[in-house]
Amino acid sequence: MKIHPHNASMEVNSVYKTKRFVNKIKTSLILVFSILSLNGIVSANNLQITGISVNQTAKTVSFSVSWDNSWNIAGTGVPNNWDAVWIFIKYKDCNATSAIPFTHGALSNVLANHTIPASLEAMTSVNWNGTSGITESVAQGATLDFTDGIMLRPKVTGTGTLAASTVVLNVPALPGPGTNLSVNVFGIEMVYVPQGDFTIGDGSGTTAAVNSFLGSNVLNSASMTVTGAFETGTSTFYMNNEPVGSVLTVNNVPAAFPKGNYGFYMTKYEITEGQYMEFLNTLGTAQQTTRAPGSFGTNRNQLQQAVLPYSTTRPDRAQNFLGWADVTAYLDWACLRPGSETEFEKACRGNGSTLGEYAWGNLVIAPGTTFAGAATENGTETFIAGNCTYGNGTYTNGDGAIGPARVGIYATSSSTRQTAGASYFGIMDMSGNVMEYYVGIHSTPASNALTRTWGNGALDAAGQHDVTTWPANNTTATNGSAANLIGLRGGAYNNGIAQLQVSDRNYMYNNPNQIGRNAQNGGRGIR
Repeated sequence: MKIHPHNASMEVNSVYKTKRFVNKIKTSLILVFSILSLNGIVSANNLQITGISVNQTAKTVSFSVSWDNSWNIAGTGVPNNWDAVWIFIKYKDCNATSAIPFTHGALSNVLANHTIPASLEAMTSVNWNGTSGITESVAQGATLDFTDGIMLRPKVTGTGTLAASTVVLNVPALPGPGTNLSVNVFGIEMVYVPQGDFTIGDGSGTTAAVNSFLGSNVLNSASMTVTGAFETGTSTFYMNNEPVGSVLTVNNVPAAFPKGNYGFYMTKYEITEGQYMEFLNTLGTAQQTTRAPGSFGTNRNQLQQAVLPYSTTRPDRAQNFLGWADVTAYLDWACLRPGSETEFEKACRGNGSTLGEYAWGNLVIAPGTTFAGAATENGTETFIAGNCTYGNGTYTNGDGAIGPARVGIYATSSSTRQTAGASYFGIMDMSGNVMEYYVGIHSTPASNALTRTWGNGALDAAGQHDVTTWPANNTTATNGSAANLIGLRGGAYNNGIAQLQVSDRNYMYNNPNQIGRNAQNGGRGIR
């Protein structure tokens, strides 16, 4: 019997005042008996999943969950949101070959069949499809609206530490006694972005960032406001065209395309090396071959396959060298989905807009270049100064070299939104570190659309996502096209400041085929 502890995470004591950051926790155990109770502690930073217990007779997986500096500030002002943890289960027969991937554990659809502690509340996911009418996340009813995992948030309004409390999840298809199982419990930190109008673009067509959204087909128009009407029917968007001096009009954007007005959860951090490692280690061997990014030791990437399983010495560092197909495979596996570029802008700025702003809402920016002390980058490292990872500089101290840093590295117990480099809603690294894949605005008809459908926890035999309402892995587009745009937002460690602006679409519009693996490319997801 073995317990394999890995990385955990942190949260905020206000939305922007944070301690230490990593982004997920996974706990694994091998069951030799039908009922096993273990009390190992898995702890890296502040999110902890401990005391894993599996009862194959009762078909339950039990564990304790806690995290420091959580928040639920709904109804108390701005930004009127909360943090949450998306929890899901994977299992595998220990006698199965390495070619067989782990199975995603579907939960009972009856809330009463699970035990949720009084300090936490199970929340719905926003998956409006044109008919459901779901626009915001609310408490789950007696019958769950999904069974692929559970979204838990702090129940009581306020901030602070959530003490460890026991969660018991019923997994009806869990193999019974007599089968030796490897059972994994995963947790990914999320931030809720509530329903509401918001602006896209930076408010000036004449001085706008490259290909910024506009409010009309007039070049110097104000930024656009995305209202609920954009979500309920086909809509029209305008943006700067290249060469500067013309406007691209994108008509008939499908109603099902997620434009950002309705609520959604976004991962608090970019996909880390630790997360991607655990993803790879639950795949079959053929799937692993397809999804392994390679480039170990290049641009600070420490994910390697020297000897299986995959491993990394820097689990909290943003994973780079990811292509569109890698990111969407990870999101499908985790039952998340890709975001749209308008959701990106909302998650950054809320309902405000400042000309040329970065994700933290103003133009104050400084690169992190020098780690505090010469200590190893072990998940606790900080920069002496700075609020953003950009500029292609070689780091002083730590591991040195050029590449991404630990996710959320600028947030401390005393940081503000600006000094932490946090978005309006408390999401980290949306400007800088690694560029993130998003789906661009496109017209109907399009051969590859995007809807709010999230992944089902499984990939095809080749390790590709199999969600038909996401852009395909081989999606391409032509400059100036209003269909099938797969692009990158937010800028990276090797970009200048222009690409870090919230409104900058340079790598979305001018370079729509940025779908292959690149040292600067990573991603995050939405639920």
